[in-house]
Amino acid sequence: MELKWRLAFSIFIFGAIVAWINSALPFAAGDQPKVVQTKLFMSKDGVHPGETVALALKLAIAPGWHINAPEQVDIFLIPCSFEVSESSEYRLIDKYYPPAERGKFSFSENELAFYAGEIYLGVLLEISARAKPGKIKINSSFTYQACDDRSCLPPETILLEVEIDVVPFEKSTKEINSEIFAHMNFKKGKEI
Repeated sequence: MELKWRLAFSIFIFGAIVAWINSALPFAAGDQPKVVQTKLFMSKDGVHPGETVALALKLAIAPGWHINAPEQVDIFLIPCSFEVSESSEYRLIDKYYPPAERGKFSFSENELAFYAGEIYLGVLLEISARAKPGKIKINSSFTYQACDDRSCLPPETILLEVEIDVVPFEKSTKEINSEIFAHMNFKKGKEI
């Protein structure tokens, strides 16, 4: 009888601990609020082999939240990062991150660099001179850590994909989304 009581008590204690952990971690995997909405834009409606094309990543950050900028002084915070997969069909030439806001939050003693509201990040790609006409798939990812005024959520990575049309030289192309790319200062020719 005593063994059954100890087993029942142990199960009760285990259940209470699990319930306490779940209540202490309100944003467990899968329950994390959607803080950042993303959308990709291209700078051209098509590209010739050997030319460059820029991609912009629009971030819409929910009110009351911010994400850590790429340059961070607090080693415990995860900086945001816009990455493009490697390919023989294109190469990454440059990245653009806008100037960050700066401020202090209760969870850190240091002044932090962050983004809030709506911002655009960018990458500049050079299409291979040997690329054949057709669509090139570009896989990218955006990693960020969202924080409010008191604490931070676990980091999250969003996988993104876009297709670019490689067209023959006799077909003309045009610039698109110029209002987005006008403020991105890429250092053309600088491979990173």
